[in-house]
Amino acid sequence: MEPTEAAVRGDRAEPDVGKWLERARELAAARALGSSETRDVVPALLDALLAPAGAHPDARVVALLGEHLGSRVRRGLVLGEIVEELAALTRAVAESWAELDPPQRPSIAQLDRVLAGLQRSVAWVIDTFEAHMRDDEQRDKRAARRLEAEARAGITRGEPLGAVAERLLAVVIDEMGCDVGAVSLHDAASTRLVALAASGRSREALARELAGAASKTFAAEVALADAPVTGVEDIATSALDVSPSLRASGIHAMLGVRVPARWKLSGVLYVGMTRPHVFGGREMWRIEMLGERLLVHLETTHLHEELRASVDALRAERSTREKFVSLLVHDLRTPLSNAKVSAQLLARLPDGHDKRIDLTQRIVRNVDRADQMLRDLLDVSRMQAGGTLPVQPTPADLLDVVRAVVTELPATDAARVGLAADHVHGTWDRRELERALGNLVANALKYGDPRTPVTIRTSVDGGIARLAVHNSGAPLAPAQRAQIFEPFVQKSEGHGWGLGLALVKACAQAHGGRALVESDAERGTTFTIELPLAP
Repeated sequence: MEPTEAAVRGDRAEPDVGKWLERARELAAARALGSSETRDVVPALLDALLAPAGAHPDARVVALLGEHLGSRVRRGLVLGEIVEELAALTRAVAESWAELDPPQRPSIAQLDRVLAGLQRSVAWVIDTFEAHMRDDEQRDKRAARRLEAEARAGITRGEPLGAVAERLLAVVIDEMGCDVGAVSLHDAASTRLVALAASGRSREALARELAGAASKTFAAEVALADAPVTGVEDIATSALDVSPSLRASGIHAMLGVRVPARWKLSGVLYVGMTRPHVFGGREMWRIEMLGERLLVHLETTHLHEELRASVDALRAERSTREKFVSLLVHDLRTPLSNAKVSAQLLARLPDGHDKRIDLTQRIVRNVDRADQMLRDLLDVSRMQAGGTLPVQPTPADLLDVVRAVVTELPATDAARVGLAADHVHGTWDRRELERALGNLVANALKYGDPRTPVTIRTSVDGGIARLAVHNSGAPLAPAQRAQIFEPFVQKSEGHGWGLGLALVKACAQAHGGRALVESDAERGTTFTIELPLAP
């Protein structure tokens, strides 16, 4: 008959439970459980597994396992790694029990209690982790649906990109459990992060934390970091270049993600908390996922903005072209009708009649006028197609150009024109300069104050000749000045085709010069053609 364990042990030694568990902890720590959080949990967990049945050990074990599981999840461990830690602890418990001399070993019942408890712990961890993952998956799906709904609502209302970004930021802040958030986009032209939107508490302070790539702000650190996600436990103790306003805002922990470009946009999304906090692996994964989805919705919004702008521009262009065609038909009908009437009268007059010469000249003038209209239209069409105005430079004098234009004016208009012109010689296409100057003079006579003269000036300085036309009257608004040389742009509704100043600009550029405009209430309006003396 085999002796019992108690008989073998006899009175020589008492079992040393403490030594057994301490050796188990050493073995486990050496193999898998090396973190400080786990070393703190393991002793209490083993003690709880050995507690008497009446001491409600299960509640204590579950609490310790929950603490352990939470710390491991925050560090980004997957389920297999967490289970392997508990398996290593199980092996360490059995091996350390076997290492003891038989008289010093705790009872087999105690060993079985710990091993069975660890097996139950593994099952609890697996079930809890899987439930946690299911909850996380549902939470992520909910966040994605909320982002999509907010983006769709903003796009439907035609909100600008910044407003849609604020909508999406509010969702990100709520889903991350944070207090504030901001998103900035990368400006490739200036290599800076440009604030797009901020939301939540102390949003102004957070949005101002932007600078160039050489700065040490949090946004710049995120943008330049090797890892896509960057976390700061407490900005109060960090080495970041944080402004006093942000330090005084109450924000402590910050987490940011660099969002790479999928099409056009790229930038940084970052959130903050009003308490110090160590961000775990799941939080880092979640903000990375939210950042990617946020950027997708921002790019969609950006595309909608561009599409709306293109549609609006097309509608405006169509409206302008419809008005232009109407004006074209009306204006061409006048010289053609005059030429037709003159031709009919001419046909009725006998040879040698005094009026035949006058009628012939009238026909020629009206045909020339219609021809000039069509020539203007064809030249502008050529420019819009990417071409340039064809010029044939020859030696010319700006004073001759000025005199030719004034001579062609009706007597009443010529009386309003004052000259401050002198000889300026260069190599230009005189015919194109006469057309450009004629357009400027006609524009000044039409829109200038009829009580004041229109002045034509010529000058030369540093190899650049200047031909300027000045008129008094209501100044051009800044928006008008910005587009006044574009085709089909008119100062007032229903006056002309809007081609004259476009042809002035084309003439200047064809000669290697430029067209300028200055306009204010005090000095009036001056259009200037600058020309190099030689091509």
